[in-house]
Amino acid sequence: MEIRTHVERQLYDMGEASIVVKANKWKDLLQREIDLRDHSFEDFVEQMNSTEITPKNKSTYRDWYHGEVTMPKSKDSLYYIADAYDLDEIKNQLDECWNANRTIRRVKSELIDKWLDEAQEELLSEDMEVEDLLRNDQGLDIRVSDFEKFDEDNEPLVLAHKVTSIEYDVTRSYSYLGRWRST
Repeated sequence: MEIRTHVERQLYDMGEASIVVKANKWKDLLQREIDLRDHSFEDFVEQMNSTEITPKNKSTYRDWYHGEVTMPKSKDSLYYIADAYDLDEIKNQLDECWNANRTIRRVKSELIDKWLDEAQEELLSEDMEVEDLLRNDQGLDIRVSDFEKFDEDNEPLVLAHKVTSIEYDVTRSYSYLGRWRST
């Protein structure tokens, strides 16, 4: 989320605030409607289930209710959220909202990939050429060099780790898959 915040800030600085506004508008309008209607989480779930949305698990609804996700996983879900809460502005601009969010996600993913390439280069002490321009659908002139690699506490936003040993015949829970765990 911290990197997404940096991407959004850079887009603002570049004069592309409309992308950020469009990407986040659904959350802002949904929160306003939840507050106006004084809906509890249970009310929210009931309201969502009154639409034709494919039923979701409670954690998905909870993330939407609390605004803890940047965008639902499917455009249909975004439509049904807008439908459930009469967010006509979102329904009328569904593609723009969806595409703006995808632009931010892609820039963020590309930035992370490039930073990881640079970190890998440093670990391997190899001279690799990392392209500075970040690819995106909007034709934005946004570059890796536009971003600081560290947060406000001077902590790196992306870390590269070197595997020094591999253990076999070890049982771990499913939650360990695809995640870095220090021993």
